[in-house]
Amino acid sequence: MAGAILALVLALAGFITHAAGQTATADRPTYSVGDRWIRSDGAYDLIRIDGGRYVFAADGGREVHLTRDLGIAKVVRGGQTVLEMDPAPAPTWPLEVGQSGVTWITLKSADRQYGESVARVTWRVDAHEDVRVPAGTFKAYRIVQVLEPRFLAASPQSRRLEVSLWYAPSAQQLVRADGGDLNGLAFQEVALDRPGQAPLGVALIDPKDKGRVTTDRVTLTGRVTGGTGPLRITVTHNGADVAQQQEPGTPGKDVPISVPIELVEGANTLIVSASDASGTLRQQQRVVFYDRAPPAVASAPAAAPASPTRPPAPPAATPPPPTPPAVTAPPSPSTPAPPTAPSSATPSAPPGPAPAPAAPAKPPAVTAPPAPAPPAVASAPASAPSAGATPPAPAPPAPPTSSPALASPGPAPATSPVAPPRPSTTPPVATTPPPAAAPPVVAAIPPSTTPRPPGFQITISTPTNQARVDQETVTFAGVVSGGSGIRQVLISANGVELWRQENRAQPPAMALNLPVKLVEGQNTLVVTAAEADGTMHQEMRTVFLEKPVPLAVDVRYPEDRSRVTDDASVVAAVARSSKGISRVTVALNGSEVHRQDERSPQKSIAVSAPLTLRDGPNAIVVTAVEPDGTARQEIRTVILERPKPSAPVAAPPPATPPPPPSTQWAVIIGVGGYESTAVPKLRYPVADADAVYNTLITAGGFKKENILLLTDKTERKPTLRNIKWALGTFLARSAHKDDLVVIYFAGHGASEIDQRGIERDGLSKYLVPIDADPDDLYSTALPMDEMQNVLARIEAERVTVFLDACYSGAAGGRTFASTKTRTVNVDDIFLERLTRSKGRAIVTASRPSELSVELPELGHGLFTYYLVRGLQGYADLNRDGIVSLQELYEYLTQEVSRKSRAVGGNQHPMLKGELEGALPLTKATRRN
Repeated sequence: MAGAILALVLALAGFITHAAGQTATADRPTYSVGDRWIRSDGAYDLIRIDGGRYVFAADGGREVHLTRDLGIAKVVRGGQTVLEMDPAPAPTWPLEVGQSGVTWITLKSADRQYGESVARVTWRVDAHEDVRVPAGTFKAYRIVQVLEPRFLAASPQSRRLEVSLWYAPSAQQLVRADGGDLNGLAFQEVALDRPGQAPLGVALIDPKDKGRVTTDRVTLTGRVTGGTGPLRITVTHNGADVAQQQEPGTPGKDVPISVPIELVEGANTLIVSASDASGTLRQQQRVVFYDRAPPAVASAPAAAPASPTRPPAPPAATPPPPTPPAVTAPPSPSTPAPPTAPSSATPSAPPGPAPAPAAPAKPPAVTAPPAPAPPAVASAPASAPSAGATPPAPAPPAPPTSSPALASPGPAPATSPVAPPRPSTTPPVATTPPPAAAPPVVAAIPPSTTPRPPGFQITISTPTNQARVDQETVTFAGVVSGGSGIRQVLISANGVELWRQENRAQPPAMALNLPVKLVEGQNTLVVTAAEADGTMHQEMRTVFLEKPVPLAVDVRYPEDRSRVTDDASVVAAVARSSKGISRVTVALNGSEVHRQDERSPQKSIAVSAPLTLRDGPNAIVVTAVEPDGTARQEIRTVILERPKPSAPVAAPPPATPPPPPSTQWAVIIGVGGYESTAVPKLRYPVADADAVYNTLITAGGFKKENILLLTDKTERKPTLRNIKWALGTFLARSAHKDDLVVIYFAGHGASEIDQRGIERDGLSKYLVPIDADPDDLYSTALPMDEMQNVLARIEAERVTVFLDACYSGAAGGRTFASTKTRTVNVDDIFLERLTRSKGRAIVTASRPSELSVELPELGHGLFTYYLVRGLQGYADLNRDGIVSLQELYEYLTQEVSRKSRAVGGNQHPMLKGELEGALPLTKATRRN
């Protein structure tokens, strides 16, 4: 025994030593298009993944190219490359303190003192430490890279450069960089933008709360959403754990719940608890009542109710049923009968006509079949006469009935006198069963009249469920009573035990009364009680603590009176109010640069906006507004002091790089399955968008990574936010002056009354995203006026827009009538405004007052069907192998108009705007 104990001690010591020696590691992160890093030098969006590199871009022609291992490959400022390292120095993954390595790279810098040179890079993971930045305090890995350039240019000496990077696994970003003299490698994370990450929540679907079931099994279904990091999910039934689950907690991914539960008779309390890495706990409760169904028995047909002057006649004999007879049902609770002795069983008569029976002293009992059938239990009929009653007179045979088992008794003669029934004082004597092979019929045992103990109950008087309070401490009061006695009571708040009491005497009732301190937000209070026999019961309350919060604006970045050397910056702030925030604006030097409106006012709103500073002092004003118009402002002053140019060195300046080659970019949008039931569904926009996407790749030579596709079926849905990001951020930060941009939209267009009064036809026009509210197009749809701002943000001088939508509001096409307007004539002035800028052209599927139709025989919208065919080569009218915009428009005009007339329609495409010279779009791969 001593040896076994010694071995166990040594094993435990070895386990503890091994656990203590384990070091933290971090897995390599992955990113998707649309992710945003809000840094002190700008708000960077991941606009594409190009050749295994993540390309993040910000306003002002700024780009950062990262390898998949987070090596910094290139930094671009104002469209010019200021730093490039090939291959990009990067750590190995997973990260672990103590890792190191050496590599050689080619360093290219816009700084003349470095120029282009070969450098030896030594890297190491120095520490896992806390780092404080404007976005917060993070546990991060410090990665140090030491660069030792060997100049290719004539330079008397080399310099040793040190770059420190901090990677925070919780943020999955580089949250800080100190790059010394290297341009573009000095920044801090000022805010985290995680649109896909929702707060932790539990939603239960089945069973319904307070529902009643007659089966002893149910399946608890629902889902856990949001949360930070790994999730722990627990399901309890009347206080006992019945299921546990660990989940990695992938952002944006719901965790389904499906747990079979075996119920006990009476109340069943089911509680689902979910906690995440931050310690947040969320719980949801369902109470289900299980009413056990009575035993499955077949009862004899109920006898006719007794008449004060006419007792029922005995039934006629019938042949035995082909299957063993079932047991008769006990007396109805509404007409209880006194207990009776077992009635005798008689052999069943042979098949054949049944003679009229003699007048019996009492109604016959249902007989049991011959052996070897199992014994049956019979109960006295509810209408059996009392022992002291006068026997009924013989009755004539009853007419046949529809029941094959028993015949209904016929009416007794009207002249038969009957004594009124009175309570029986002596129970009838049972008839001795005949010594036949069949077992006797046993009478049913009447229900016990012994009083049962009251049912167990947990009653919480305060607080009420879903209560919202503004005080940190509430009184928790209630009563636990009933059952076989109370052995134990436990009260917990947010998963933490507050109070417990064990009862040796096991009293029949207990009063509960104790103060509970709440945390801000949601609080879950649970009472768990155990009966003397070990049966567990639970009851839960959810209480929200909402402290009064005055309107306030907290500017996280930049600091007031700070001095910077880079004109690109960002502002990050949080506005709070217990009344809610309806609007936040950011103004720079008196001009509004950002505006954020909330349809549903939020109690806390985080806002971030890129800024372009001017030399000298800059005034940044962040304004938050409550729903009643109350406003609060915070002002920050930032001084831009550009660094003095460095003295020239002997190294010659690098040659002027050649202009970048022309690149093609596209955003393709298809919306058919609208979220609002008030917006008619469309059948073919997704197929239309897919066809245009594939055609641009095959016939147009567009790179897949340069096309952003938004449809009902893509991971990134065509919501208003995503559409504005695709047009105003992705294209604005990707396309350059000589590039070609194609925008395609298939879906609903809509119009409503122009409240501003600037439209000649009195209507404002919109493109309708998937999440639009037809009663509030202004704030949920994309105004065509906003499209003008979007097109102005794109630097490219060749932008073509194809719109397979219409605005008339007539029924049957790709439009619908707003509740604030009706079908009217729409003019095209808004299209002319969109194409006033140089190099902008818009091709619409129809004239403003016409319908853009879908045809099932084509499987597409009529306009898009011929648009795709034209791009494939059918529009190459001059046979030169190139489809130009002018050729495409001419082809569309002919084919769409012809086909629409053939199907009884009237649709004519339109072209607005002009481009200098012929604009080639695709290579002809097909011809008529």
